[in-house]
Amino acid sequence: MKLYLAGIESHMNIVFEEKPKYVLYSYIYRNNDCLRYVKSKHCKSFILDSGAFTFMNTGKKVDFKEYAEQYAKYVKENNITNYIELDLYNIIGIKETEELRKILIDITGRKPIPVFHRSCGKEYFHKLINEFDYIAIGGIAAKNIKRSEYKYFDYFINEAHKKNVKIHGLGLTSQEAIKRYKFDSVDSTSWISGRFGFVYYYKNGSIKQYKKKNSRLKSTTEANRFSMNQWVKFQKYVDLKL
Repeated sequence: MKLYLAGIESHMNIVFEEKPKYVLYSYIYRNNDCLRYVKSKHCKSFILDSGAFTFMNTGKKVDFKEYAEQYAKYVKENNITNYIELDLYNIIGIKETEELRKILIDITGRKPIPVFHRSCGKEYFHKLINEFDYIAIGGIAAKNIKRSEYKYFDYFINEAHKKNVKIHGLGLTSQEAIKRYKFDSVDSTSWISGRFGFVYYYKNGSIKQYKKKNSRLKSTTEANRFSMNQWVKFQKYVDLKL
């Protein structure tokens, strides 16, 4: 399993210092340092998120077709392999999301990672795994999928793997779930913990949260740097053991 560390865009000094193997960044927060890192020898794989949902929540008027075209051009110009579609099912519906997906494919010449939501139903999930070789499960970070419902991940993972399709858990940060379910990849922003007053420590295959006041770390930046260092260790464990 690949554990992608997300939310790196405004923490690139830390990223270059700690050198995570797998990262995810958002198109809406893109910068030259992100591109420079993912093209470096230290980054072995990365995923680009469209940032469409975030952009929509800025309150600005959104022309989704124009946004999709600009996003696709960025993907093509930078030869990006793994990129997530505009995840807007819950806003504009399946039909319009598929129209935006077609724009992405037409411009880039490659398929995006489509995002499946529970509201789309099992039939649509099977449609996706018949058409794509890499898909994502959405709604985890937003808690549209409750912890008590994680048990259903097994069904979707197994069905995808029967078709040799890779499956990504978007925003799956629970280490218990990461260890329990056989996703091919997941991503997490949990390492950005300093502003919440705690840090992470890795030990023997587990990563745990501690209050920052007990860690002797004096600043948010220092706390984030320490936490990323520990998450990179956990990333290596996940890479080798899961």
